[in-house]
Amino acid sequence: MPLQTPDSPDFGASLAEAMSERGLNKTALARLADITPANIGRYITGMSVPKPATHRALLQALGAIEPTLVKTLLPQGAVAGATEFPLSAYSLDDLFAELQRRGIKSFALY
Repeated sequence: MPLQTPDSPDFGASLAEAMSERGLNKTALARLADITPANIGRYITGMSVPKPATHRALLQALGAIEPTLVKTLLPQGAVAGATEFPLSAYSLDDLFAELQRRGIKSFALY
């Protein structure tokens, strides 16, 4: 199961499965994602959900493909194989930071 979005009821289970597939425990993943093992535990049990920046850190730490932003923001096929996540999971600041990280300096929404 791919890592689900934080708002998915299956997020905790998908996180635990991704950790298991990679042989990571809470402490190891926490180090890689620069968060606490306690937070990892809260995400797994559903007691808490990660903020978008933390979700990105988890994706990176697990070696998962980063989510696309919006199909219309990137040329078709620019992120081959990427998994889409709902835009509502990210703040505007997160979206602009991701665009900047990808080297996109300007865009238009239609």
